[in-house]
Amino acid sequence: MTLLASIDEDSASFQEIPVIDLAMISTEDPDSKKALADKVRAACVNVGFFYVTNHGISETIIQEAVDRSKDFFSLPLEDKMMIENKKSPNFKGYSPLLSGNNDPDNDGDLQEGFEFGLEQIAQGQDNSSDEGVMAGANVWPSQLPEFRRAALHNAAVNLGKKLFPLFALALDLPENFFEDKTQHSAALMKMLHYPPQTGPVDGRVLGIGAHTDWECFTILWQEPGIQALQVLNSNQEWIDAPPTPGTMVIKRPISPLDESVHFLLIPPLSDDILDDVFKSTVHRAINRSGVRRYSIPLFFGTDYGVKLETLFWPALPPLPSYFFVMQDSSQSEIGGNAPGSATRPTVSAIARRIHGWSWQAFPIGMGTGAVYVTLAGLKDHNSALTTVEIGFYFINMILFVLNSVTLLLQAILYPRQAWRLLQDPVKGVFVPLIVLSFATIIIGTINYAVPSGFVHPGFVYALFWVYITFSLLTCFPMILIWFNKPHDLTHFTPAYAFLIFPMMLVGVVAFNVLRVMDATDPRALGVLLVGYFFQGLGFFMTFFYLCIYVIRVMTTGFLEGHQANGAFVACGPPGFTALALINLADHAREILPVHGHVSENVGEIWYAGSILAGLLLYGLAVFFFVFGILPYWFKLHKHLNEILGCWALTFPNVGWIATTRLLGDIFDIQGLYIVHMFMAILMVFTWVALFVLTVVAFWRGLIFRSQEEDVLKDSLPSHEKGIPTVVDEEKGIATPSTMSESQSEHLQ
Repeated sequence: MTLLASIDEDSASFQEIPVIDLAMISTEDPDSKKALADKVRAACVNVGFFYVTNHGISETIIQEAVDRSKDFFSLPLEDKMMIENKKSPNFKGYSPLLSGNNDPDNDGDLQEGFEFGLEQIAQGQDNSSDEGVMAGANVWPSQLPEFRRAALHNAAVNLGKKLFPLFALALDLPENFFEDKTQHSAALMKMLHYPPQTGPVDGRVLGIGAHTDWECFTILWQEPGIQALQVLNSNQEWIDAPPTPGTMVIKRPISPLDESVHFLLIPPLSDDILDDVFKSTVHRAINRSGVRRYSIPLFFGTDYGVKLETLFWPALPPLPSYFFVMQDSSQSEIGGNAPGSATRPTVSAIARRIHGWSWQAFPIGMGTGAVYVTLAGLKDHNSALTTVEIGFYFINMILFVLNSVTLLLQAILYPRQAWRLLQDPVKGVFVPLIVLSFATIIIGTINYAVPSGFVHPGFVYALFWVYITFSLLTCFPMILIWFNKPHDLTHFTPAYAFLIFPMMLVGVVAFNVLRVMDATDPRALGVLLVGYFFQGLGFFMTFFYLCIYVIRVMTTGFLEGHQANGAFVACGPPGFTALALINLADHAREILPVHGHVSENVGEIWYAGSILAGLLLYGLAVFFFVFGILPYWFKLHKHLNEILGCWALTFPNVGWIATTRLLGDIFDIQGLYIVHMFMAILMVFTWVALFVLTVVAFWRGLIFRSQEEDVLKDSLPSHEKGIPTVVDEEKGIATPSTMSESQSEHLQ
């Protein structure tokens, strides 16, 4: 079996974890051992996790370690903190509850641990070497003199050394390939204690958040009878890794019913070998059992001095970075400087930018549009201000073209990345923002191009229907994609309503279009009614989202991190709907009587009712603004790589800010004009600050830039089609597995 031959098309959508029997791990029969290695390869390629049975570690050894673990975690906190890992030069010792955090959106991992490992430095190493830093004395609790016994650590290390030959065979490498690379293996063991999580589970505080492990693979003991470990498949489904009779996880004992100890093997070899071939699968642990849970993982790898080399076969398109082999720090063991060796291809800066672009770029243009839309509503308006607005209008159009062209190039050059963004449950909600950005351009065209005669009102009318078509063709496919998967409401953010926003903004676009149309034009009635239709559809759908948002805040508290920006999105639906209702009704006062529909006074009735409804919605929008701004600075993560989320401070607030000026006109309240002017000035300063920070983040490569490896992976046709490829040990290059076949056949 070749290296990639076992990749199934839908392998990553697994529903269960495979089980492998290690009874033949010490056999001298090469065929039996190769068959065992093939099973390991299939499990690593298709799942990234597997259980193993007959692993050779006795239950007595494990139970002794578990008892010692329980004794330690029962100590008073002050005793445990005396040996906190932060006081250790090699990161060994105690880690308290919530001190670890595998997900920056969460508050911390709800587990405490104790870590120990290699103590002696290898011959020829010193304290400044890789091994010297990670080795050195362990720290032990003085209250538990028997705690130092490391029988389980030694037994797990021996198991790890037996597994490495299987991995070598699974990678089509010589069986002894890792032998000289595991003389002083990285083998850190961590005892873990998970308190029970009862009642509603706070999504920000899990036993351990979604993550992948470090080192080559993990050998994990897991407490019998307590389900906690979950593995994420490609369908974004969390699959339980339950206690399974007769297995061993290199991450836990699975069943109390079986006499053998059970562990689960979790090989994150992608961090060291074959990224995306031997999967490093995302997983997490949530202890919903109602009782304490204990586990003991061993993070096992090669010697710290071993380094990696990426190999490519020059006769094929550049292979992605999952063709890794181990190499000494001094020289390459495979290939070296031989003529047949290949060098890693470089990826241009432009390619990394195109690949790393995302739909989150459109809020920048929307924020730019928010500036000139807000400034256009100022009561005291002059020609100089109009010139400034036109400048922002052109910047908005440039950004729109730049974003659209870049994403089009991404779809052509890297279709897998483009499709990945569409399916992403978080990034995918930003796709409809291209339509909202287009809406700001239409409004700018009406404000600046029509009065100057550059654009005819008939063209604006056509743009109205283009916008509606664009909205429907964008929103409904994205709604189908997004709602096709379940979503955790404890992670809900108002930004999810972006899927509906383009339809909700039809009313706003409609009343702007009606500004340049004659009330007697029969087409004006169509624009009016369609504006009402979609404004109602959009508002009520987004209102349901706002209800969920309030429930989310009641459940988990104020939004934190980059989600704190999403709180301002809640201002959009009530604010824009208030603005649309009042303005549409204002046009209805002229349009409906002219065409003789309903009654003579229908326009005035609609207008009066819309002012009342608009005032109510205006109050709700202002509340959501205050509700978002008060905790904002304390909840926001001040990370420059999250600057794109901060653009939510701009556009969603335009609706209620513009309504402020409108209500000032209706009720002749001078204070509302002052509030509107203050918010307009604040909008300009906010735009300047965000634009500068966005440019800095872009320049530093913190946004809109992919890693070279990610670009390479999505550039290679063979990666997509699963071409059988192996590593040639003699030349140190990746070659097709069947050399008798033509190269063109491998590229088909």
